[in-house]
Amino acid sequence: MPEKRMLILITNSFAALNVVHSGLLRQLCRKYNIYLMSDLIGKEDISNFCKTYFLKAAIDPCEFPDENSLLRILRRLEKLLFLVYNDIETFQVKYGSYLLTKPVFRFARLLRHNTWLAAVLVILRKLIIWYALYIDAGKLRWACKYDLVISTSPLDSRENRVVNFLKTKKVKSVALVISWDNLSTKGVMNAEHDNIFVWNHIMAAEYRRFYKLFDGRTIIRITGIPRFDLHKSKQFAAHDFQVKYRQQLGVANERILLFATSPGRHVPDQQHYLQDLLDYAETKTDIIVLLRCHPADYFDYSGSYKKDPNLRIWGNYNSEAIDHPFGKWLPAADFLYNLSAMLHSCAVCLHIASTLRLDAAACHKPVINIAYDPTFQPYHSSIRRYYDYTHQLPLNKSNIGTTVYSKTELYHALDTMLTGTEQTDPDAVRPFVAGGKGNAVERTLYYISQCMH
Repeated sequence: MPEKRMLILITNSFAALNVVHSGLLRQLCRKYNIYLMSDLIGKEDISNFCKTYFLKAAIDPCEFPDENSLLRILRRLEKLLFLVYNDIETFQVKYGSYLLTKPVFRFARLLRHNTWLAAVLVILRKLIIWYALYIDAGKLRWACKYDLVISTSPLDSRENRVVNFLKTKKVKSVALVISWDNLSTKGVMNAEHDNIFVWNHIMAAEYRRFYKLFDGRTIIRITGIPRFDLHKSKQFAAHDFQVKYRQQLGVANERILLFATSPGRHVPDQQHYLQDLLDYAETKTDIIVLLRCHPADYFDYSGSYKKDPNLRIWGNYNSEAIDHPFGKWLPAADFLYNLSAMLHSCAVCLHIASTLRLDAAACHKPVINIAYDPTFQPYHSSIRRYYDYTHQLPLNKSNIGTTVYSKTELYHALDTMLTGTEQTDPDAVRPFVAGGKGNAVERTLYYISQCMH
């Protein structure tokens, strides 16, 4: 029986993909005594959870602390000042119209890289950490002593508070950044981590840029993307697999257009893009549109499009079909498997400023970045603005995907890509996936073992 005890915090659905569905947690269970602290996995669920994922783990009975109004206000102020000081492009895009019209935002723009603002940020972050520790004293209790705590969603304030409290007990910590968009969009990491694991050198540079104010002691490790390891499996390209998978979809020899939707609150009219694709498929004899619904896209596609012969729908998470809201949703055990199968089976992948852009590129599939609105919208409320977010800019610069700004451009791009001569350049993708060798889980395990010494 392993003697080292590890606490793993899981509060985010997509963080679970990186840790649980990737197989990382299963490997950790073989080496250490694993305890989970999660609001996605209840005490009554742990038995089925371990059986599903072939794990040997336990639930820590301690619960995440609630956030009071004062702490919430302090964090929102901190996020605003953090975005302003670092002049983050995402902030400019989101609030650009306010920057020119509202006095407070005009004043904020004058504070970019201001040394006075830097000092305020440092003090405010320390105050938030101290105040959270003060109100958590007496509330957080653990049944055993841990050697390491892993935060799988390190920009979540609840996980920050647990990490900081355990830090007072001299427990070392690791932050696993969920995704390539987190550092520039999710606010401030209010925890003093010993180690931070990121996907690539681009994210490492982002972390240094944003957090050089606060500390220079955190060790940065570049691991690759654990959940991308499955994309490199040769099983998906095998002829027998393709035949069987296409049978499951009800697809014969037709070419598949994979359209991955985005959260409904960001892109509320996605059915219009689906209709554009179905209209295109109608003009061809061998095209099937495979709709992969985002878990936070609640439009009822099944009810509206179920009779269309050129459409296949996966994961229609309409409000009547799910038991929990997106924030409390644990992906199905075959979630990653289905994603990899779809990507390897499609002829073209289409998305709307989705992180799936990188998944498809990692599978060397032609990618179309949809950047037009069904009806004219000013820039600050348009779809195209999403491609100017900080995390999208390096992919734009590397020409990951073809960006289309109208239905006409969409159809032209499809005609070109469906000739079968295009794919995403592996050299363009490599910087984003730490070499693309598909051994991110192995590298992550190695670095975690280093942290345990």
